[in-house]
Amino acid sequence: MDDERLHDFWKGNDRDGYIEAARRFRTLSDGSPMIPSVASRWFNLNSIITSTAGDLWVHREKDELWDPKQERTARSRVDR
Repeated sequence: MDDERLHDFWKGNDRDGYIEAARRFRTLSDGSPMIPSVASRWFNLNSIITSTAGDLWVHREKDELWDPKQERTARSRVDR
């Protein structure tokens, strides 16, 4: 999510600088240009993650669940 080219902007609480650098240095997972809303979400996630302790984070997208023990995406049927 974050890399060293962006980290100093986050540490300095410079959201605009972070977004600008993310758009310059990073791309989306499909290779398309970074969009401001995604860069802003990354900025926010860094803040959320550093302000928590002992939490269990679960991520689901469609029928894919993140399995932190395996450090990869595990396909699983998600019951709704």
